[in-house]
Amino acid sequence: MNSGLAPGATVGTLAFHVFLGAHSFLIGLLPFYLPVWLWRQGMGLDLLSIMIGISGLCFALMLGPWERIGQSYRVSRLIEISFVAELILISVCWIISSSMATGADQPAAPLTALPTQWLMAVSIGIAAGTYSAFFWTTQRALFAASLGRNDAGKRYGNFQIYVAVVLKLGILCGGFLLDMDALTMLVSLSLIIAVFAFAWLRSHLPDQPLLSVASTDIKLADIPVSRTRRVFLTDGVFLLLESHFWTLSLFLFFGEDFTRLGTLVVALGIAFTILFWLSKNLIDRFAVRHVYIGATLLYALSWLLRSTADNPESATHLGMILIVVTFATSFFRLAFNKRFFEHARAEGVVPYLVWKSRLSQTALGVVFLGIGLAISISPGSVTRDMSTIYLIAALFTLMYFFYPRPAAPQQPDGDSTAPHVSLDGSTPDRQHG
Repeated sequence: MNSGLAPGATVGTLAFHVFLGAHSFLIGLLPFYLPVWLWRQGMGLDLLSIMIGISGLCFALMLGPWERIGQSYRVSRLIEISFVAELILISVCWIISSSMATGADQPAAPLTALPTQWLMAVSIGIAAGTYSAFFWTTQRALFAASLGRNDAGKRYGNFQIYVAVVLKLGILCGGFLLDMDALTMLVSLSLIIAVFAFAWLRSHLPDQPLLSVASTDIKLADIPVSRTRRVFLTDGVFLLLESHFWTLSLFLFFGEDFTRLGTLVVALGIAFTILFWLSKNLIDRFAVRHVYIGATLLYALSWLLRSTADNPESATHLGMILIVVTFATSFFRLAFNKRFFEHARAEGVVPYLVWKSRLSQTALGVVFLGIGLAISISPGSVTRDMSTIYLIAALFTLMYFFYPRPAAPQQPDGDSTAPHVSLDGSTPDRQHG
């Protein structure tokens, strides 16, 4: 199966990690905090949902331009656009924050407050969707282009560790700057990192397009499209519930403090790493199919726990809930990503990736616009609204059982029996988002 990647489009390991590291740190500075920063700017859950919906629809719309640019220009053009889009996103936030601060001494009439909030939701939604489309899609394609025949799992394991470390450094730094209300300093730091990273990358990338001209003409093979489509339509919604909504929940749990939120996320990441390493040997004794089923059931449990986290019996109880939620979510994503990338390798990486992203992001846009409309019509307690959404999400996790197992790969000696593979670094996965 043709992957859709141009021959020889492999990006060097160092160049890939510079690109990934720079963006991971930049994401930690502000995009990670976007839902809670908007909350602090006075945006309610209804407009926050609408902003998320707009970003999803914009992501889906940008996939066409991404493909055309990837086919027509050298790899550096896609990377340049990803950095520019990130800078535009944080610049929009900075402009909005500055304009609101300028008018803080003047009493705002109720009739002018709503249009201002809508403008904020629409502009940030468009900027966030454009950035996400160009960064995440480029990152996944570059990762796919760097893979050998049988080293996807090992590379993905190292890749995840690297991303976690750099992202959490960015989160700690971003939380500190946001608590200081130093958004101008944050924008300046982002600009310096983006400029220096791109200047170095420009001379270390292949002088050719990333995608083959025929990549859009590749047809996906005979797969259970209807079942897979249901899963992909569901998955986009869950990804944003995991990030934006759950981040806002944590922010509210811990006193709306950026630094405390950043420290909590880092602590939960460390706790997950310890739990995963303690359990990985036990996990490897089970068949991959059983691991996927178990991971999906744990994922459903994580949403049930989220729905009760707003009323914990004690701080210790809340801490245990957060650890279990973090572990169950990360473990499920590992199992799901493994299955996704096995399908992508069989069906064609670029067409399968674009197909999935277009379905997921479109569904995300429609669902979150609906959530925003429903909340605006019948506003209530934010924590109660999110608890209800989490409870509904627990039921919809059952949709993941429809994702079919990939066909067993042919072995070099002719044996078609699928070998046992583990989840700790010997299977192909993908970065979700």
